Amino acid sequence: MIIILFLFCMIVSIFFVINILHIVSIDELFWGVVWILIPYGLFWSWLIYELDMGEFVFWQACISALYLLILCRQQSKRAEKMLDSKGKDANEVRYVAMLYLRSIRKYTYGSIVYICSFIGGSFWLYYT
Repeated sequence: MIIILFLFCMIVSIFFVINILHIVSIDELFWGVVWILIPYGLFWSWLIYELDMGEFVFWQACISALYLLILCRQQSKRAEKMLDSKGKDANEVRYVAMLYLRSIRKYTYGSIVYICSFIGGSFWLYYT
């Protein structure tokens, strides 16, 4: 039963984080939305602590990191396809590459913020 509860919590967590990270990847909204990721990571660490699922903290962090990295990889593949479709116009290719690079970078930074707040909150709850 606890495994099913854990899997449900993990799926909901990853779904919500992915939606937040799509918003984070927009230039103007990065610093406004990244502050949502910190309390959200702390909330999930508190929830796992309250449900006494401490052994799943490591798995939640690893699976979340792996899933988010897979999504970043898919996004970079989409960027390459977009660049290939633009042809040989150097200025347009540079502009599109710059936009995708910024988007991927902010997506990655948001992922790191979430995972660090989740792990930090878990360590704080379990070791205090």
